[in-house]
Amino acid sequence: MRPAPQRAATRTYGVYRPVLPVTSPRHPDRMVYTGDADGRCEIFTWDRATGTGRQLTDRPHGTLLCAIDEDEAVWWFDEDRGGSGGWRTQDFDGGPDRPALAGVPRGRPAGLALTAGGTVAVGIRGSGGLGVHIGRRGGTATAVLRTTESGTLCDLAPDGGLLAVSGPAHSARAVTLLRPDGTTVAVLSGTRERTWALGFAPAPAPALAPATLTAATPAPSSGSASDHTLLLVMRERAGRYHLGTWTPGRGVELLPWCSFDTETTARWYPGPGAARVLLRQDRHGRSRLFTADLDRRELTPVPTPEGSVLDASPAADGDVHFIWTDAVNVPRAMSLSGAALPGQSRWQLPRFGSRQDLWTPGPDGPVHTFVTTPADRPAPHPLVFLVHGGPADHDRDAYDPMVQALVGSGYAVARVNYRGSTGYGPRWRSAYSEGVGHTRSPTWCGPAPSWWSGASAARTPWACAAPRGAVT
Repeated sequence: MRPAPQRAATRTYGVYRPVLPVTSPRHPDRMVYTGDADGRCEIFTWDRATGTGRQLTDRPHGTLLCAIDEDEAVWWFDEDRGGSGGWRTQDFDGGPDRPALAGVPRGRPAGLALTAGGTVAVGIRGSGGLGVHIGRRGGTATAVLRTTESGTLCDLAPDGGLLAVSGPAHSARAVTLLRPDGTTVAVLSGTRERTWALGFAPAPAPALAPATLTAATPAPSSGSASDHTLLLVMRERAGRYHLGTWTPGRGVELLPWCSFDTETTARWYPGPGAARVLLRQDRHGRSRLFTADLDRRELTPVPTPEGSVLDASPAADGDVHFIWTDAVNVPRAMSLSGAALPGQSRWQLPRFGSRQDLWTPGPDGPVHTFVTTPADRPAPHPLVFLVHGGPADHDRDAYDPMVQALVGSGYAVARVNYRGSTGYGPRWRSAYSEGVGHTRSPTWCGPAPSWWSGASAARTPWACAAPRGAVT
């Protein structure tokens, strides 16, 4: 790996996007991450305490996925150009690569779960469907599940006694709970209320006060550690996203004090102690983070800059790592404590424009449009509408290379959300009263006449002069 230059260079384009590092469960200063190696993605280690790191993989087509276990063995997925392969390991401090688990067929990665006790579960997707296998690093794996249905391994309980497999959130098998011998413990349906599994609590479940019981399921044998296993879930109900938990004896219990009006996901804080969860909400094109204390039933905002948080993860030392961006700033890895994170790009991309919002009233509330305009040229500008391909998506306050290329060429760019976009809640996303396509058009066409009128320059100084514009 070439040493980084002393001074950041400037270039007019870039394809690098940071990802969050994975911290060691024992030593939070030790991290592994996917970084840039001469234009390829490769796996790197970094010790924040010593300021040292190394490139762990060096493959012609790059390496994308990595993890680190309790013994600080680094896991990485050795895939071919078609995406098929298997997991391998190498010690954090160096040494030979080794096959992670014998007896697992090659395929596409479909989940990896590691426990402190050394038990490992992997999901592999092949031509015959999904296979889930369990074993110990360096040993021979045992098949737990083979299915032709769509699915991904979500997690493995800390004691190794339960596995969670996620299916489509709207399906009859949204979540399947299995024992290592393949016995089905519970199936959570999402046909009436979409349901997502978000991972097991890192320690046996605390004695949470009863909430709203919504689905009873059979329990494992009495006295087993898995009787107290706590699975975090998110369930869509009555137009909101409700955080909840599942235990073998009590089923799914939603937390009425912790619900959101738009798409939200969550992760456990690692380590023993209080049951705390980090939540990330996508709302109206921007992101918000919260910490939920399940024991105290408290929801606390986590301060982040205005913009979009593309990913967020609580670290073992209590810090929060996140990827932040806005319309004119490229994504970068940040931490709540201000501590440096590895894998930052050494390139600085120019900022061509300035950003602002426009809100358009609608039958279910206002919808935003993000407008980026050239900062170095007088208005009016030719205007380009970028309409995202949704509906399971939304334009957000985030850096977009196409926007920067257009703004750098003198165009104003409007990114418009419409009926069906995420970020506004289930009702907005699914209400197609005029049919697919027809319902959406008025949503994003509504602002256009005033922009193209040429008479609103005083009110919207970035407005374009008709008819200089395009829709794409």
